[in-house]
Amino acid sequence: MQRMNTDAPAVGPLFQPYIMTSPQLLNLPAEAGLGLECEFAFRMGGHLPTRNEAYTAEEVLAAAASLHPAIEVVDSRLADRAKHGALAVIADHCGNAAFIHGEGTTDWRRLDLAGHKMALSVNGEHKVTGVGSEVLGDPRQSLVWMANFLRVRGKGLKAGDWVTTGSTIGICPAPPGSTATADFGALGQVEVSFTA
Repeated sequence: MQRMNTDAPAVGPLFQPYIMTSPQLLNLPAEAGLGLECEFAFRMGGHLPTRNEAYTAEEVLAAAASLHPAIEVVDSRLADRAKHGALAVIADHCGNAAFIHGEGTTDWRRLDLAGHKMALSVNGEHKVTGVGSEVLGDPRQSLVWMANFLRVRGKGLKAGDWVTTGSTIGICPAPPGSTATADFGALGQVEVSFTA
């Protein structure tokens, strides 16, 4: 929200052909302005359909089956996105180009996600360290927000859906030919490489 200068979170879709497991090699245009975001991602195990009453955190978290370390690869399909700011980012599906996830765990409820750290390296060189509290204070809050955002828009989360909760590091550049590794500690690692 601070980076986009908005007063509410923004949301964009993840497209099924670009949801991938780690490690992954991506062949994306060399001229693309690719960026990397380290994110916590939930895989839903239960349904949260449309209804009038807001979902509680307890209901939403109970419907989440597993938690995964993830890298979202972002890019802009719009040449003049910077000119239009947040509106252009939202119209561009929040810049999603690909989503790569690690194996994950079903034993995540005991974890302190707000305090959980991850480190991103590119070609073996440490670039940035992130922490879960960068995502609405706790990645769980992002999941609850998403469930209620969809609830009032004629959609709902379904078993099998992915919810990636937002970047813990901002956006780190991903040069062509590079390999990026996000180390989430006990949650595992995610790796993505880009063709030159």
